[in-house]
Amino acid sequence: MIKVILFTRLNINLPCEFRNVAHEGKKYDAFIAYSEKDVDWVIHTALPKLESEDAGRACRLCLHHRDFIVGNTIADNIFNSVENSFHTILLISNDFLKSEWCMMEFRTALRKSLNDKGRHLIIVLKGNITVDNIDPDLKSCLNSHTYLKIGDVLFWDKLKYGISFRHKKSQNK
Repeated sequence: MIKVILFTRLNINLPCEFRNVAHEGKKYDAFIAYSEKDVDWVIHTALPKLESEDAGRACRLCLHHRDFIVGNTIADNIFNSVENSFHTILLISNDFLKSEWCMMEFRTALRKSLNDKGRHLIIVLKGNITVDNIDPDLKSCLNSHTYLKIGDVLFWDKLKYGISFRHKKSQNK
């Protein structure tokens, strides 16, 4: 936790993890996958916190309402957004779980994470999630990945720290 605070608030990076400040050809730090019903939270809460220079580290985010290319299929836009981002932030809400497009974003990001053997996925829980009818793959991710909950005292610090992490690809293939 001390690493998170030092990094996000004081801009001090302890040399215990590989962090690459170069952009390595990726256009975005993160693609945010979210339900249309959560767009207000994304625009009015997340964007000001994450894209602001005030925090010292402005993130470059990809959002479907702003960055999808008109004329491309939604599936192509999802694939390109995931591929052009270091991370995919899954904003999991009950509305996310009901959306076929959100589940496609999840599956595309999960596939990338498994193929890259990295820390591509950042899971954020919004509200009380009903797990009764949750997708088995998503349930497995929630059981195997550390996730963030909106409302956690250090939520924004942990999220910014997670976004800043650059996974060094394994040399053993």
